[in-house]
Amino acid sequence: PSVGIVEQVLFSDNMQVYPNPSNGMVNIKFETTKSAPLNITVTNIVGQQVFSINRNATVAGNQREQLDVSHLTEGVYFITISSGKQLITQKIIISK
Repeated sequence: PSVGIVEQVLFSDNMQVYPNPSNGMVNIKFETTKSAPLNITVTNIVGQQVFSINRNATVAGNQREQLDVSHLTEGVYFITISSGKQLITQKIIISK
């Protein structure tokens, strides 16, 4: 039998971003299975990072973040939450 390192899954599959479309504040709800530092980034449709925040440590369980996206122009963006090699992404539309 082969022996390998199994990486524990950090995120559950239920990331919610609301309101969507948005023109101001965006709420992000997601669940983590263990404590870990997180990076939250917002990228535009061509992959340019337009916003980023780091959280040094979170506890396992339900997480909630609020982002101010009022400075972004209208369009489609992607919110990505990552930790190490694991990430989850959700599309958001900014409409003024």
